[in-house]
Amino acid sequence: MFIIRKITDDIFANFVDIEEALSFLNIKNKDLLDSRLCDFFSEKEIDTINSFKNFKVQKEWISSRFCVKKLFNSLKNVDFKKIVVLKKKSGAPYIENFENFTISISHSFNFATSALSLDEEKRVGIDIEDITQKRDWDKIKKIAFSNAEILSIKNELENYYKSWTIKEAFSKYIEKSFFVSLKEIEVIGNNVYYKNKICEDIKVVSDMLQKKYIFSIIFGKK
Repeated sequence: MFIIRKITDDIFANFVDIEEALSFLNIKNKDLLDSRLCDFFSEKEIDTINSFKNFKVQKEWISSRFCVKKLFNSLKNVDFKKIVVLKKKSGAPYIENFENFTISISHSFNFATSALSLDEEKRVGIDIEDITQKRDWDKIKKIAFSNAEILSIKNELENYYKSWTIKEAFSKYIEKSFFVSLKEIEVIGNNVYYKNKICEDIKVVSDMLQKKYIFSIIFGKK
């Protein structure tokens, strides 16, 4: 159900099929009756889950947090209920009482993912996208890509998705995912530029998952 990947000695990622996670937690519908949430989530978290009116939002929230819990539990052996994901004012997630370890969360259609840095001096950002879904790339290009990027991508669909996930991962890495224009983040060749300046102190890892999803992880010094 979980796919944990070691990216470096201190950077890890976890991937989970949302429906499989819900099945494991015995969640069948929005009322959550007979679910196993109490085994893994705190009372406060369950109150948050119950506050969502939309079942899709509820499922994404549960699966992404469960993904973080499983990853952190596997690496640090902390009780699931004590792994509580909160958000900063910037919208960036963090684990309550473990703020020194940075995390990042993403989901796309049927998959949720999380990334974790065990190096307290590093930040991490992650994004995942389902490349089989139809998107209006002509519209997206105008909103999110510079002319230099479009030339670099060479109109190849996989390159658009790769660049898109790198942009999103970088916006999470700098903890400004809700406050930055993706056009300010340029991905040209193997380099990432932010506000026209090359980002030399980061590393980028992009890969495919199950031949259907592409993900990117960015990490570097805080």
